[in-house]
Amino acid sequence: MAMLYSPDNTEWSKIVDEFVENGHPILPQMIRELQEDEKISPDLAKQITARIGQSPAIPVDAQRILSLMETACYADITCHPVEYPLRISTLNYVTANIDSPGAQNALEWIRSTYRSGLPHDPPGDETGAFHGLLVKAMQGRLNSYAKQLLGSTDPQQRSK
Repeated sequence: MAMLYSPDNTEWSKIVDEFVENGHPILPQMIRELQEDEKISPDLAKQITARIGQSPAIPVDAQRILSLMETACYADITCHPVEYPLRISTLNYVTANIDSPGAQNALEWIRSTYRSGLPHDPPGDETGAFHGLLVKAMQGRLNSYAKQLLGSTDPQQRSK
């Protein structure tokens, strides 16, 4: 994902192709940022944006919401360089699709039942000091995201 910020990398066009094909919500934001930072030309940005618009729509379902939110959450808690734009674009995407079939049920499940499938012992932790830390952080952060998103569907919350 960090390679999206590196248009000079030889693999960049393949990464962009994959993101276009999978309809990942971060891609339009990244293209805008790269153009604003003058890392890609306006023409290239227009071409990629046009391809995004022409790509088949990816159905929004509970599994897609969970997958996108887990990816954003993992980047967030591990302080990955794309954590902020990924989190924002993912939460905006879910908010925009909140009325899709199963979206609110998925968020309710995340808020009340989600358990991370990550291992309790991270690789290379010889001391055991980090036992369960990543799992607890994922569960807490995803729970927080779901509460935030579900709050945005409450008309009283929106008026505040």
